[in-house]
Amino acid sequence: MKYFNITTTTTTNLIAKGDADAHKGVVKQITICNVDDQTANNVDLFLEDAAASASTNASNNKYHILKNVDIPVGATILLDNNLNFDASALNLRITTTNAADSGAGKLTVIIK
Repeated sequence: MKYFNITTTTTTNLIAKGDADAHKGVVKQITICNVDDQTANNVDLFLEDAAASASTNASNNKYHILKNVDIPVGATILLDNNLNFDASALNLRITTTNAADSGAGKLTVIIK
């Protein structure tokens, strides 16, 4: 399992391409919880190749699992279907935008 506390508006690698601990992209479930005390975060969860750059880049190919999803305060999203991917070719990444208070969103992400 992997655990993340995300408190910035930048893109975070959840499973990096080629990560030895990635279990070859076999993912049984992902939970994303809004632990902020403000209204929802906009969340993008996506797979991204490195066609243009190893870091997130507009020219890389992105395959969204979630796009601009609002997660209410204290709510959790459970994703548990068709999550496996080729971790030798793709990164699993998450991006949050500002919460309603214009601060950074606060999320807990658990990957099993």
